[in-house]
Amino acid sequence: MKKVILLIFVIFIVTNLFASNLIQNYSFEDGFNNWTEIGTESYITNSTAQEHTGTHSCRFVNPTADFSGRGIKSDNVAVTAGNVYDLWGWFYVSKDSDPSSITDTDIRLRVFWLKSDQSTPCDPASNPNQLGWSLSSFNAWTKNEFNSITAPSEAAYAYVLVECKETGGDDNDVFIDDIQFGPTGTLPVTLSTFTAQYLNSKPTLYWQTQSEVDNMGWFIYRNTAEDFTTAEKITGMIEGHGTTTEPQSYIYEDAEELQIEQTYYYWLESVDYSGTLHHYDRVAQVTIPHPNDPGQNVTPPIAYDITADPNPFSYTTNISFVMDQPSLVDVAIYNVKGQLVKSFNSVMSSQENETVAFSWNGKNDAGKSLSNGVYLYLVKVNGKDYATKQLILMK
Repeated sequence: MKKVILLIFVIFIVTNLFASNLIQNYSFEDGFNNWTEIGTESYITNSTAQEHTGTHSCRFVNPTADFSGRGIKSDNVAVTAGNVYDLWGWFYVSKDSDPSSITDTDIRLRVFWLKSDQSTPCDPASNPNQLGWSLSSFNAWTKNEFNSITAPSEAAYAYVLVECKETGGDDNDVFIDDIQFGPTGTLPVTLSTFTAQYLNSKPTLYWQTQSEVDNMGWFIYRNTAEDFTTAEKITGMIEGHGTTTEPQSYIYEDAEELQIEQTYYYWLESVDYSGTLHHYDRVAQVTIPHPNDPGQNVTPPIAYDITADPNPFSYTTNISFVMDQPSLVDVAIYNVKGQLVKSFNSVMSSQENETVAFSWNGKNDAGKSLSNGVYLYLVKVNGKDYATKQLILMK
C-alpha cells in the first residue's frame, strides 16, 4: 500500500512540474520526443551541424515557399485560463549556395490554445497571429520571443507550433533550438550545457547556464534507467547564482561507490527562492569502466600549445591550450606576490584534442582594473596544478 501511495505522489509531483514548466529549454538532444513533424519529414532532422544549446538542434532542410512544408508541433501541455505566458525560441539560417543571392527566410512561432477536450480551438485559436518575420541575419543565432501572452478564458491546453518558409531559392537551412514556453516569470534558468565524464575515478557532472533568474540552487538526481520518475535525489542543494545575465558554470563529482560497468543517468532540478522546483528534461549519462578495461586512459592528461595571445596585452588576452583527452580544466591568475587576482569558472573538455580558451580583460574578480606588470597564469587539469606561465599587462 505504501508503494502505491508513493507512486501516486511521484506522479502528482512530476505532472505538476510539467504543467508549471510546460516547454522549457527544449534543445532536441533526444530527437523529436514530444514533437510532431509537419510537412516533408525527410527534410526535418535532428542535427549536430549547428546548435544554440547542447549538441543538437532541429534542422529544416531547404524550406518550401509555404509554411506547411516545414514545421514541428509540440504535444499538448496543460495551461490555466487567464494566466500570462512567455514564448521564445532561437533560430539560425545557413546559406547552402551563393551568399550573394540570399533569399528571405520567414519563421513563424505560435502557441495554439485548446479547450478541455484537447481538440476544440479557443477564441482566439492562436497567439500571436502574425504570418511570421523575416530573418536577415544569416549564420548567427537569433532569438525571437513573445512575452505576456494571456491564455483565453476557455483555455485548458496549448501546443507550440514552429514553421518556416522561403520566398525563393529553397536552398537555405533553418536550425531551431532552445524552445521555451511557460508562465511569465517561471522559467528561471536557461541551461546551455549538461554533460557527464568519468574523471579522477568518479562520474563528474558539468553544466553551464546562459542566464539565471531567482535561482537559489540545484538538486541532482541519478538512476540506472533513463527514467526520471524513479530517480534518486543524490545531493543537498547546490547553491545557484540568484539573478544574473552572465554565463555560470557548475561542477559536481559523484563520490558514491558505484557499480562497475553500469550506466548511470543524471538529471538537474533547480529551485527558486519561493521554493518552486523546475525540472530539466536533458539527461547526462556515464558508464563506470572496469579497472582493467584496456580502453581506459591510464596515462595522465596532457595539455599542450599553452599560450596567451596577445602577450603583452593592453585590453584582452586569450589564454588557450589543447587537451589530449577529456578533462576538467581551469585557469587562475596571480600577481608576482603570489596573490590570486582572478579565477575562472572551470570547464570540461568533452573530446580528445579539444582547444580550451579563457578570455581575460586585465581585471580582478571584483571587476577592478589591475596595474601594468607581470602576472602568472596557472593551468589546472582535473584539479591539479599543471603549468605556470608569465603574462604581461601593458596599457
